[in-house]
Amino acid sequence: MNERLISRRSALKGIAMLSFCAAGMSLGCAQGNGQSGASGKTDEPKVQVQSVGPFEVTLLNARMMSVPGDVMSYLSGEGKAPIAVKFSVKNTSSSQEVISLFDFSASVDGSAQMEPSLFWVDQIVQLNGWLAQGESITGEVGFDIPKDWKTMKVTLSSGGQKGSFQFDRWF
Repeated sequence: MNERLISRRSALKGIAMLSFCAAGMSLGCAQGNGQSGASGKTDEPKVQVQSVGPFEVTLLNARMMSVPGDVMSYLSGEGKAPIAVKFSVKNTSSSQEVISLFDFSASVDGSAQMEPSLFWVDQIVQLNGWLAQGESITGEVGFDIPKDWKTMKVTLSSGGQKGSFQFDRWF
């Protein structure tokens, strides 16, 4: 009986930790262990704004994601961790335009370009949609990146143009 009670308490603590981690980086859940990173830095990427094709694109923030243990075990075995990068996109053209998370790619520490991860589409507010003239959308793009990353560069390709947003690890 006591073993079941202890197991239930442990499970509830785990659920509570995931809930707190989902609330944001300010709670120190960057590495999924309830602690801030070794450097103690908590500054998120600075807001960046660029015009790319028919869009005005704003990098709002990025967050390391907390995911179920079995998925995190798989990623850790691969030396990777999930990150969600949040953007706001405004259509500045005179016609309807479409934006998709597949318009984005990323590189980490100068690596080859990687596509967004579809593992996380149920855990992020996806950046997908049709935008009328002047309309905006806010959403995230998820990537599986090396756990020991230092610098990330996210690139948007749209309307024959490219724009890149670069930031350093903040935790």
